[in-house]
Amino acid sequence: MYLSGALTAGGSPSATTSTTATSGSSHGGLSPLWGAFFVTAGILLLLEVVPWLISRFTKNHSVNDAYYKGLLVGTDNRLSTSKLNASLWTVVLVYFLLALAFVAGFDASTFNNLVHKVNPLYLVLIGGPFAAAILSKGIVSSAVNAGMKKDTATAPKVADFFSNDDGNTDLADTQYVLFNVIAAFIVVVEFLRAPLNGPPDIPAFLAVLTGASAAAYVTNKGVTTSASTPFGQVGTIDQVTPPRAGAGSPIKILGSNMIPQGNTAAPMVLIAGVQAGIRGTPTPSEIDCLVPGGLTAGPCAVTIRPAVGDEVSADGKFEFTA
Repeated sequence: MYLSGALTAGGSPSATTSTTATSGSSHGGLSPLWGAFFVTAGILLLLEVVPWLISRFTKNHSVNDAYYKGLLVGTDNRLSTSKLNASLWTVVLVYFLLALAFVAGFDASTFNNLVHKVNPLYLVLIGGPFAAAILSKGIVSSAVNAGMKKDTATAPKVADFFSNDDGNTDLADTQYVLFNVIAAFIVVVEFLRAPLNGPPDIPAFLAVLTGASAAAYVTNKGVTTSASTPFGQVGTIDQVTPPRAGAGSPIKILGSNMIPQGNTAAPMVLIAGVQAGIRGTPTPSEIDCLVPGGLTAGPCAVTIRPAVGDEVSADGKFEFTA
């Protein structure tokens, strides 16, 4: 309720003090804050129920699954840290706007005044997580297109919010979630204490804290993803089959990342320093070649020298027979 009173010249309240209730501050006895809560919850529930109904009427259960994955679950069937924070601030701001609308009722000027009090730093709080979500999705998609293997989880679990793709707790993910949850809790509690003042001011350090954690999350995602891509991994020669052969014999060199990502030219294969002839089209995991002549009988080092990137070498994998 708003209290208005005229002060006398001496500074004491006048005899006429009027008390007027803000239009829309109460709807049938329902608190504006609770009304906004129920409407927000209803919107979220509607967004959950509609895809379920569509999937049932169209007999296409994948519709609901696809929606669910688009909300909080990534394509790898894990709960997404970046989607969680983006969704968190979306819900908070939707609730704030609905609460202000309930408080103001049909008084447009009151609503405008309350909205104008919204601190611009809220754009940082909601923009940071959305930017982090978009950037992290781009990083992972590019890495997958480049050949990174990304396993699919059997089922989403809460631990995914704090873990990397290997299931290990990740400090960057954990900080990102905790700082945003704490910041959201603080602003919601402050808003509930004085809703007529509009969404509370945000301390600059709080916005910086959430922004820094978002930047750290994206950086960590880029580093860990790069290390999982073929061009970020060290090549290895695992096996040569057959392990013993003479001049002119065909052999297979098996391994991983023997040809760095992006190389279009065939690599050079050296056996005991002598170039071998390549057969067919070499791949990062398999290279077919012919054993060169002029080698000394016994164990030979096998080396893969790509056109661009580091060479891969192994001893004890092949023996030349005269």
